[in-house]
Amino acid sequence: MNVVYAEALGTGLIMDVFEPLEARNGAGVIDVISSGWRCDRVVVQEHVGLGLIDALCAAGFTVFAAQPGDLSLFSVDAMALHVRAAIRHVKTHAARWGVNARQLVLAGASAGGHLGLLSLADPDPGRSDHPDPWRRFDTSVAAAVWLFPPVDLLDFIDGKSILEAFPEGVETSLLTKHLKRRETPEIRRYLERISPWRYFQSVNQTFPLPPMLFIHGTADPLVPWTHSRRMVDLLRSRGVKARLISREGGGHPWPDLTPELDQAVEWIKGCLFT
Repeated sequence: MNVVYAEALGTGLIMDVFEPLEARNGAGVIDVISSGWRCDRVVVQEHVGLGLIDALCAAGFTVFAAQPGDLSLFSVDAMALHVRAAIRHVKTHAARWGVNARQLVLAGASAGGHLGLLSLADPDPGRSDHPDPWRRFDTSVAAAVWLFPPVDLLDFIDGKSILEAFPEGVETSLLTKHLKRRETPEIRRYLERISPWRYFQSVNQTFPLPPMLFIHGTADPLVPWTHSRRMVDLLRSRGVKARLISREGGGHPWPDLTPELDQAVEWIKGCLFT
């Protein structure tokens, strides 16, 4: 079911809602859909093929697969804001979907994980007296699950030219489109600002972060396994509950994610219901 959760630049931002076939557990998962910071119906179907949505629905979760936009139209910063809008939309309409607004989980794979993490940086507070109903809710979540997310974009360009660092087409949208005619130092500062690992290092964190689970293959050819390892270490140093599940020899992704997804579902239940 397509639901328009926000509008940006005259474009409707949509989410697909996947409901459990059997008993609901009252919790919801907002799953950020993005591959190479791009999203379309093909990307959605590829994401469904990972099995995360099926595993969550089978456990009673309602899943909101939110498309935050595409680099052809939006900057990374804007797409991270769209993730926050998706969170607020679900909280505003939680009763419609039979979910508890305080039992929401944020999830994402690859670029979806990156945008989800970035959306948690300096979360927006809610205002109970705001005239817009959706602004009455904050953008916090109770837990988060990330599958092989890139968390340090500078890691991709060190020792390489910008054009060599990213997959074909991505560098044009990620950098040139939004930083046209700017110098390399400015590009580096931009990449640092949109890198969760570097951002959370640079800020004096005064806002709470939810418990986070990372799932990553040790042989990932696109996003090094060390990205998740470093992020978990940083979060733990800030007092955030964080865990890493590694698949030895796993790629981006790997053929059978079932064992890791089963662990993720149990981990989420432990965060929400115990």
